[in-house]
Amino acid sequence: MLRPIINTYIVLTDGSAGDPVGLARALLVMGLVYLVGITATYLQSRLMVNIAQRAVYAIRNDLFSKMQKLPLRCFDNNTTGELMSRYTNDVDTIGDMLNTTLVQIVSGVISVIGTLV
Repeated sequence: MLRPIINTYIVLTDGSAGDPVGLARALLVMGLVYLVGITATYLQSRLMVNIAQRAVYAIRNDLFSKMQKLPLRCFDNNTTGELMSRYTNDVDTIGDMLNTTLVQIVSGVISVIGTLV
């Protein structure tokens, strides 16, 4: 947006003076576009964090329910710290994936669709 603004309102090809009022309007529109972009990015991040937290919560509840049904032999063969470490690391990895990778995938898809439209 900056190049057309400069060519239209500051550096005119015919050598005449620029248009400060038009420049101010164009900069205001550009600022509004940036503001909408920032707001959309914030809302997208907020939404994805909420989705990721709910998904991780559900996964942790499912894991806890599953652990309650495991036979004692499973706990005898593995130390408690080892099992909890596996669960914690796996759930954290899934949460990180939902927070970062999924956001990038959704952003990329929206960008491609927006570019094609």
